[in-house]
Amino acid sequence: MQKKITVMYISNSLDERGPTNQLFNIITHLNKKKYRAYLLILTSKKNNKEITRFKKIGVKILNSDVNIKWYNLFSAINHLKKIFKKIRPDIIHTHGLIPDLISLIFKKNYQFVITSRNIPYFDYPGKYGYLLGSLMAHIHLYVFKKSHNLVSCSKSMNLELNKKSIDSLIIKNGVKVSRSKNHTKQLIKYQKPIFIFVGSMIKRKNVGLLIKIMSKYIIKYKGSLLIIGDGPLLSNYSFKNRNKNIHFLGHKTDVEDYFLNSDYYISLSLSEGLPNSVLESLSFCKPVILSNIESHREIKNDFSKMVTITKHTNADKIINEIVSATKKKYPKMLDKQYIYQLSSNRMSSEYQNLYDEVINREI
Repeated sequence: MQKKITVMYISNSLDERGPTNQLFNIITHLNKKKYRAYLLILTSKKNNKEITRFKKIGVKILNSDVNIKWYNLFSAINHLKKIFKKIRPDIIHTHGLIPDLISLIFKKNYQFVITSRNIPYFDYPGKYGYLLGSLMAHIHLYVFKKSHNLVSCSKSMNLELNKKSIDSLIIKNGVKVSRSKNHTKQLIKYQKPIFIFVGSMIKRKNVGLLIKIMSKYIIKYKGSLLIIGDGPLLSNYSFKNRNKNIHFLGHKTDVEDYFLNSDYYISLSLSEGLPNSVLESLSFCKPVILSNIESHREIKNDFSKMVTITKHTNADKIINEIVSATKKKYPKMLDKQYIYQLSSNRMSSEYQNLYDEVINREI
C-alpha cells in the first residue's frame, strides 16, 4: 500500500473569512486515499465552531501551546521544530504573514507551498497604519521572493507580484457550487430589487462610498442594500446611515440564503485578491456590479455576461451604470464550463497537482 502524503496546513487562526473558507475548500476535495491533512493553528484563541467544521472533513487539528505572533516568532522556533519532527510533513502549505515567515525559516528542511491571498502593499498600510503596514508589506514581499512554490489566487495578483519581480503560479479561488436542499428561495421583507454586499467593514472595502451611492439610488429608484459582515468600521457606518432600506445585518452564518434571495451583488472595493463573495454570488447565477479594479476586471473577463464594471468615480455616473445593469437580461443558469471554473473542486485538484509536482521534484 502506497504511503500517504502528509500535508500540514498552517493558519494564524480559524476565523470565518475568505482565506479560511478557501482552506476548507482545498481540504474538502483532497483525495483522502492519497493525502493525510493536518492543520496547525498558531493562536491560542480557539474558534470551536470552525475547528469542528474542519474535523468533520478529516483534518487533524494541532493547536499551538504557544500563541505565536511576529514579536515572539523566533523564540517559538524550537516549539515549531518539535511539532514538525512529530508530524514529519511531506509538504507544508501556508497563507498569511506569520505562517509564510515560518516557511522562510524552515525552507531548508521542508517543502513549502505558499498561497498569496492579498496584495500586501495595498492591504497592510490601510489596515495597520502606513509605517507598520509598509514594513509588514516589505517583509511579506521578501518572503514571496524567496519562495520556490508561490501561488497567486488570481491572475491579477500574479501580475501585481510580477511588478515587484516576484514569480508565482496561478490557482484561482473556487467556491462550493453544489447546493443543499435546505437553501430555498423565500419571501423576505426587503424592498426589491435587493442588492447585497458581503465582506469586512474595513477601509479597503470602500463600504462608505457604497452606502453613499446606494442611498441616492434607493431614494430615486427604490430597492434595498443588505450589508453582511462586521469589522472596525461597522458601528461608524451604521450610526451615520439614515436610509431605512440600507440594512446592516452583521455577521451571518446563513449567507447562502441571502445570496439566493438577492437580485444583484455589488462591491466598490479598492483592492481584492479574487473575492469569495463575488464568486459565491455568481455560483447562484446572480449578476454582479463591481468597481474597476484588476481582480474585478478578471472576473468580468471570465464571466462577461454576468458582470458590470463601474467605469466612473463620480457618484451620479456610477448610479447610472447601476441602473443600466438592472435593465440587462442575464442567463438564468450558468453553463457547466463556468460552474466548473467557479468550483472549489477545480481549485483543490490544481493544488493536488502542485503537491505531486513538488514531491516528485524533491525525489
